[in-house]
Amino acid sequence: MSSSANEIITLQFGHYANFVGTHFWNIQTSTLSNLKQKKLKSNDTNYDAIFREGKTLTNESTYTPRVIFYDLKNSLNTLKSDGTLYDFKKSTNLSSTWLADINLYEVSTVHKNDFLNSLENDKNNDSNKIEPHHCRKYTDDEEKKVDSKQSYLPSSSQNIFGKHRFKLDNEVNVWSDFLRPHLHPKSIEIINAEFHDNAEAFDLFCLGSEAYCKQKYDIEDKIHFFTEECDNLQGFHILADTYNAFSGFSVSVFEDYLLDEFPNKGCLVVNTFPRRARKDFTTSVKSLINTFLSYESFLTSASVLPLSTENSLLQANSSASSSSVAYEHLNYNPNLPYHTSALLAVGLDQLSLKYRSHGNSVCLKDYLSGLTFNTHKLLSLSLSLPFSLENNSSLFRMFNPGIDKTHDSDVNFSSVFRSLSPGMCKNYKISAQHAVFSGLTDQIMYGRNLDVSKLPRYANKFELLNEYLMRSFNYNSSTIETFKNAMTIDEPFPHIFSPSLIHANLLGPDNIDDDGYVNSVPVASVLQNSSAVGGHLDEILSTIERVPRHSLRNFIGSCMELDDFNAKLENLRRFRQNYSDSDIFS
Repeated sequence: MSSSANEIITLQFGHYANFVGTHFWNIQTSTLSNLKQKKLKSNDTNYDAIFREGKTLTNESTYTPRVIFYDLKNSLNTLKSDGTLYDFKKSTNLSSTWLADINLYEVSTVHKNDFLNSLENDKNNDSNKIEPHHCRKYTDDEEKKVDSKQSYLPSSSQNIFGKHRFKLDNEVNVWSDFLRPHLHPKSIEIINAEFHDNAEAFDLFCLGSEAYCKQKYDIEDKIHFFTEECDNLQGFHILADTYNAFSGFSVSVFEDYLLDEFPNKGCLVVNTFPRRARKDFTTSVKSLINTFLSYESFLTSASVLPLSTENSLLQANSSASSSSVAYEHLNYNPNLPYHTSALLAVGLDQLSLKYRSHGNSVCLKDYLSGLTFNTHKLLSLSLSLPFSLENNSSLFRMFNPGIDKTHDSDVNFSSVFRSLSPGMCKNYKISAQHAVFSGLTDQIMYGRNLDVSKLPRYANKFELLNEYLMRSFNYNSSTIETFKNAMTIDEPFPHIFSPSLIHANLLGPDNIDDDGYVNSVPVASVLQNSSAVGGHLDEILSTIERVPRHSLRNFIGSCMELDDFNAKLENLRRFRQNYSDSDIFS
């Protein structure tokens, strides 16, 4: 393992968080497969930061995600809790060792969709091996060493699907139904508190805390396994369903173990909110109280990013399509976790590129410190997917009207970026923001047939992008990172890209395969620390304050005193006031 890996460990708490995480890991393995196809030896991204090398029982090299999935019983469907990498053939001939009568019972197998069957059928394909230097950059001496050995992603991580298109919208029930990479045996932790089929009973913060206490040592052992092998651990990604009992569970892991063992490491907490039908006030209150209690703990020592495709956490009826974020060139179903979690995963992939790229000296902790300060640790994310400009325009032409009168320079910036953080205020001030642009082409930057050297208004592309962000968010100081490669789109990413992208020539020829399907897209994301999150906090406070004091016990359980709850609520009110200070957000 490279000493410069700057490792990140990902902890995923809850079923929807695992949906988001599964898409995130699929995006990484799709990109690695794309690198192999193009025979590239390196990439901007340092995959050793989030993947680990290992050996199977047959001494085969593996490259698996550095992650732990936490979920309830019966949530894995066909996936084994310890994976398949370390399986070995056992003799099934019992007659040679047992002389008595044997009764055989046939157990019905769980249905696998076409995608999973395709992975299984290809698991013995030797052509899926990949050289390790496709995954990271090496020094000259290291390059000589790896030439003599093979390290490969498991077969499920390669582009084995050819031109086959999987229709999984009605086939995905759990996150393992579309998982591409193999997992290490210590990458899954099943919580014995409740069954996935009865997940609604696992709905209170205290229930999550109690579940952690019952499995504490096994939970810590698995985290310790991944941290012990890291040479230069930079921190943790925590994806958590804070709307249910996994709020208490994730907070317990964070406070009881991570803060004690790794107090100086960076930690980004991503709170994941799916579309949920809130048929009554009780369900909505439980959801927001669980989230509030998680904020009380996480915001003391971590940066927190709420993510959802819902515009508001207060939506009473999830049947209204207008309640969800709308992208002009995406046709996604807001009722399908398989679809919505894909958008959140794209956002997570993009915002994290800065501190998991080659040659970058910024670690996770420094990255977050540049965006947050004091108690202002609640962030928001805006995403442009795909990042494209109408009418064959370009950024340069936008800000240089008169260069080409055939192009309209009046662009609606708000239609390009959409907030993936729910409940944000529409009018707000920004204190810090970091933008990532992936796959920007010269056509997007400068247009066709334009000699920029004759009109040198901008010293470099970063000045041009900064002006674009200033116009988009009314903020004139951004840190910007650009990455050459567009985001790879491969199975089983949902087929949500509208044909209008192709018909309007909004993507280049490199973004479309021979069959007319989108295989890569330029993406832009902006992570912000702004007063907009005040609206998100207002939704939580307004809901909790409507609860009669005598009913609070029904929402917080028995492990917390009401006085303690009220003290935490007062802390949240003071925290909310921080986001009303115009002297800070200017």
